[in-house]
Amino acid sequence: MAGIRDVLEIYINLNLTMVFAFVIWLVLRAGLLRTRLRHAYGVQLRVIKLLLAFVALSPLLSFLATQTQKMLAPEQSLILSDFVVAAYLRGDIQISALEFERLLNLRAGWTEGALTLASPVFAALAVALSVGQLGFVLRFGMRAVQVRAMLDASHLIKRIGRVYLRVSQTVRVPIAVRGLTRYHVVLPYDFEATGLDRKMALAHEMQHFRSRDLEWEIGLEMLRPLFFWNPAFFLLKQQFDKLRELSCDEAVLARRGFAPLDYAMCLLRFCERAVTGRQGLNVGLVGTGRLSARRDLAQRLLSLGTMRAGRRVGFVPGGVFAVVLTVGFALFSASIQTHKDWSHDRLMLSTVVNLERLEAINAGF
Repeated sequence: MAGIRDVLEIYINLNLTMVFAFVIWLVLRAGLLRTRLRHAYGVQLRVIKLLLAFVALSPLLSFLATQTQKMLAPEQSLILSDFVVAAYLRGDIQISALEFERLLNLRAGWTEGALTLASPVFAALAVALSVGQLGFVLRFGMRAVQVRAMLDASHLIKRIGRVYLRVSQTVRVPIAVRGLTRYHVVLPYDFEATGLDRKMALAHEMQHFRSRDLEWEIGLEMLRPLFFWNPAFFLLKQQFDKLRELSCDEAVLARRGFAPLDYAMCLLRFCERAVTGRQGLNVGLVGTGRLSARRDLAQRLLSLGTMRAGRRVGFVPGGVFAVVLTVGFALFSASIQTHKDWSHDRLMLSTVVNLERLEAINAGF
């Protein structure tokens, strides 16, 4: 049971850290929009990637922060509830000890109820969580199988370095996909684009490979079963998808020197070919199958006029920013841990609670 409890605690902390990452993104985005980086989509995408990476690494960061605290200040604690207990004992929180203890143990009670299925509500939540996670695991597997089937049915026409250029009757717009070891650009079988459109389409898909967008997309899809019910993950993933395409457009224009108007017209021509319905684990020139596809396309077209080459975060500011985020996530992930040892303050709180119970009993006689 202890092992299951530890796994559940890690799961809860991961979801809380995802909410923390989304809040940090909102703050950082509000700041970026007021600077010259408001149209630096590649910079904004790297910020989101950094936040998501810290969420995934938060159990390790929490462990490192806790071990560092034990070495440098063993008498101190990083756990937030310990600070709250200390504040209560100082008199900063004016509620009864019994009520304070009930609030303090609220999470522990929910965790215990989830482990023991203490009520039909907890049982229903456990079933819903299990079904949801299984559903998204199966969804990921089915989409991977669809991609594999599409590649098997496609025809190889050319190899460009590590990238295999293919044509298929099952796609309507160019898409980039990858297998375990190979990268593929799949073109529609009836692909009739001008020489410039073909160059821009291939440049776009190749840029996704350079930016490791497919690896990130697959990684986030693998994480989705853990966070499928968490609005913070959904909203961050939505921002990630938008910035991924805007960043790709930005990099293609900067790298290849295409005219923004020609690139915009290319997007519109390919949009005419796009069909509703998902095409599997892909990163396409024109996304399909999302309700927000029209709005996203409009934003991409409007953003083409604001894109400039050479936007970078300098090494020192970028490094300082990464260090600050590392420390912030380490402290937050350590602060939301549940206490495992009885500190002096908690023993004092327990004494106060017992005295209050005795007073309540005596008052009843």
